[in-house]
Amino acid sequence: MKEPPLEKRNVLKILRVLAEKAQHQSSTIRQLAARALGNAAGSMPVEVRRISLQVVQVLQQSLADTACPEVVAESMLALAELVRVLQAVNLGSAFEDIARATKMFFESYLRYSALRLYSVLASSASSKRSFFAGEVAETWVSLFLHLRDPDVAVASMCKITFSLCAPFMGLRRPQDIISLCERLGAQELQDALCTYLVRKLCSSETSGPCGPALPLPFPLPQLAEGQQKASFWTL
Repeated sequence: MKEPPLEKRNVLKILRVLAEKAQHQSSTIRQLAARALGNAAGSMPVEVRRISLQVVQVLQQSLADTACPEVVAESMLALAELVRVLQAVNLGSAFEDIARATKMFFESYLRYSALRLYSVLASSASSKRSFFAGEVAETWVSLFLHLRDPDVAVASMCKITFSLCAPFMGLRRPQDIISLCERLGAQELQDALCTYLVRKLCSSETSGPCGPALPLPFPLPQLAEGQQKASFWTL
């Protein structure tokens, strides 16, 4: 018998089954279920919103499945689609939990998926501006370094993520960084950012190591003011 068209099926039931399969004993099934949930978020956003809490919780739990990195990677990509659909304002504290979990994968071989998710978090964070600015204060150095990642796809994704995080970096003119991101490749961008920051430090408004200088436009947490300047000059 011919299967009925998708619009006539019980879509919510299918989504709930996928959420259950995302907790299956088989890592392959968990991976495929996470991928399906991500695809559903993109193609059926209205239906996904109705059970978003369940889906988000399942995918968050999958981020702890470090024994199966394929599941973690697929879950981050699925969460990227969900965050894009739901936005931070509809995620509540889950937004903060996802952001904290995602940055833990920046230095792993899952970094492409992590950067993809982080870019969507940044683009959705207008209602969580204070929180996300604090997160970016901790992650901008890692983002800066991965602009020269040996994996071209990772470097390209990092450039996108860096651009989206620029408004949260405490810069007086974040549009300067965004403009550089739009015009330059990832490696060229890192060189240009170094030049941009040196010029800011050597500005004529306050004193600094090469004459008058502005404070660092990027906040460096857990360092005293003098250490901030010294650390920057090692870039």
